[in-house]
Amino acid sequence: MAEIMTRLRRLTGGVRFRTTALATLAVAVALAASGVALVYVSRAGLRDSVQATAETRAQDIAVLAEQDALPVPLPGRGDALVAQVVDTNDRVLSWTADIEGEGPLGSERLYAGQQTTRDIMQSDTEDSQAQGGAFGEQRSLLVARGVSTPNGTATVIVVASLGVVERSIGVFQNVLLIVLPLILAVTAVIVWLLTGRALAPVEGIRLRAAEISAAEPGRRVPVPPSTDEVHRLALTINEMLDRLEDSAERQRRFVGDASHELRSPVAAVQTMLDVAQLHPGSIDVSTLLEDMRRENTRLEALTHDMLTLARHAERAIDVGTSSVNLEHVLADEIASAGARSAVSVVLDACAPMVVVGDRAQLGRVFRNLLDNALRHAGSTVWVDAGVEGTEVIVRVSDDGAGISASDRERVFERFVRLDEGRARAEGGIGLGLAVCRALAEAHGGSARAVDPLHGGAMLEVRLPLA
Repeated sequence: MAEIMTRLRRLTGGVRFRTTALATLAVAVALAASGVALVYVSRAGLRDSVQATAETRAQDIAVLAEQDALPVPLPGRGDALVAQVVDTNDRVLSWTADIEGEGPLGSERLYAGQQTTRDIMQSDTEDSQAQGGAFGEQRSLLVARGVSTPNGTATVIVVASLGVVERSIGVFQNVLLIVLPLILAVTAVIVWLLTGRALAPVEGIRLRAAEISAAEPGRRVPVPPSTDEVHRLALTINEMLDRLEDSAERQRRFVGDASHELRSPVAAVQTMLDVAQLHPGSIDVSTLLEDMRRENTRLEALTHDMLTLARHAERAIDVGTSSVNLEHVLADEIASAGARSAVSVVLDACAPMVVVGDRAQLGRVFRNLLDNALRHAGSTVWVDAGVEGTEVIVRVSDDGAGISASDRERVFERFVRLDEGRARAEGGIGLGLAVCRALAEAHGGSARAVDPLHGGAMLEVRLPLA
């Protein structure tokens, strides 16, 4: 029982059921309104037809009365249409055969040229008594017309039965009560089938998406051949899966590279400690401490860079709100770079450039750029800084081997070294430019490689002017 209720809730809670129910309800409302309107229009049309017949009959009799040519009895059309001519003293002058001997059909006494029309209901006691048995049990229409005769004023009264109208409307309503539910049933079936057909690709997409896992990241959802919303949904999902697979692959590569880079200084320190323990007399303590300090510094820098990149991925880098003069930052970093390398560093003249951010982080951006240029330069590194519009632009170029156009974006990825043949001590660990871009973007700027001016590589950083 519980399983049946679960399936029932699943069925009634689905898009297919809701779409069918709403479509059927909308059609039902439309059909009901149309049915009511049709009944109303049909009844009004039939009644107008009966009224027009009665008025024509009254006019014909009035013409005979004016000419003093009233026959007795009046020509009739059966009990559905009866007529009388009554004078001002309620004396019946002429009548149709069906109501011979009966009193006046109505109480109307009109002047010549006047005409009135009204419905006669069964509750109209006076009319029921006046009509005898002709129309006492059904709804009728009474038309009275005043006429001037040679013997004085008289009233022509014509009574037409509305029973045929009610019977026709009743049949019409019965037909509607049979046809409309059939139309609703057919509509529900068609909408159910069409909705199921339209949602079939969605169910296929859902089933395939449920099967995709980290063990099979290359699988994709089926794309229907149509060009509708479902087709675009499948394409969007596959594009999202491509991005997730690429992100997962980069994450795995990052973890693997990080593990490898972390293992190197740890293994070096462990080797130093093992040698010192096995051969205590052959180790110079000061040399050992210096080597361990160097490996620890390398490990600390790697950990710091990885933490910066992780915070950038989470948009959690705090850049501060201080005003920083980049002219001073560049001057300090260039002086420090000159002390670390024999390569000449040339700074082009630049105006004061003030940005909002963290001075230490901005210094790290330019330090990484300078370290990268010094590592690859042949003899000279150029630093060009200036203001363009609302941006501060700093370009660092060298006269080294340069970066190919296809690698200009890749050099900013994590653990990417284009000089794989070099030793790690010379080539770095491949995080400097990635950290440079992360910190620049955290300050609302950007970092990229552009066309060189001096034959080597040229890296450009843009930051918003304060």
